[in-house]
This record gives sequence, structure tokens and C-alpha cells, in this order.
Amino acid sequence: MAELFFNILLILLLVVLYVSSLGIGGRRVSSDHFGPQGFPQLLIMLSIPLLIWVSVRVLTQVRAERRPEERFDGELFKRPIFVCLFILVAYVASLNLAGYTLSTLLFIFVMGKGIRYSKNLRLALFSVVTTGILVLVFGRCFAVPLPRGIGWLRELSFFLY
Repeated sequence: MAELFFNILLILLLVVLYVSSLGIGGRRVSSDHFGPQGFPQLLIMLSIPLLIWVSVRVLTQVRAERRPEERFDGELFKRPIFVCLFILVAYVASLNLAGYTLSTLLFIFVMGKGIRYSKNLRLALFSVVTTGILVLVFGRCFAVPLPRGIGWLRELSFFLY
């Protein structure tokens, strides 16, 4: 039932985003038929029917199962989903302090441990390679202004991107 509630909230959010995307204007290229608002509106218009379809499937499964209510067992916050949610919040909070590179490196490694991946060497290698690729693509190629951190981390980030 929680998934159905989430899907309804997501549909409402997509409707709000669609309405707000109607105000997107700006320069148009002569060969562009949709304009700058076309791509977001297309994604939203594809997402809403899919969410409705998933919601109907969830609703039919819930009616078919009629399982008893789950009770609070005290183990709720030890589940991997809550551990990963806490790691994600800590990652977002650390971006401006530690910078994109260090935060992302630690985030990928700690998230792997959060989902109970046991091979530390592979996980460390994966986090270093993935962070390097992300910094290279977004920091260098696309020139996206990534968070740099404070203090000596800021100075170090100027060498990377």
C-alpha cells in the first residue's frame, strides 16, 4: 500500500512539473519543433501512464493477497534501505564541505558496504574508477561546476577539474 501512496505522490509531482514546464521559454532553433520545454514534457508524458499502469498492478496485487498488517519489530532501522537512505543524506550534506571528488569516492564505497557487498578491494577499485570517470566527464568534458569543498580540499580540487 505504501508503494501505491508513493506512486500517487509521484504522479502529483509530475503534474506540477509539467505545469511549471509550460513556462519554459527562450531561444528556439529553427529545426527544433519542440522547443526547450519539449524534452521535459515528453519525459513527463511518458512517465505518468507508466506510473498509472504500475499503480493499477500494485492495487490488484494488494487486493489479491490481503496479507496481515506488518508489525513494528524494532529491526526497522537496521534494514539496508534505511542504512542507504542515511548514507545518501550524509553524502548530500558533505558535498559542500569535502567537495565532490572525496564525497563521491566515500559515498560509493560506503554505499557498497551499506548494501553488504563483501569484496573490499573490488569495491575500492570500483569507487575510485567511477569517481574518476564522473569527475572527468562532468568536471572536464561538460565543465559542470562541481562542489569543490573547503580549505585544502578546495585547493586540491583545482588540480582535478
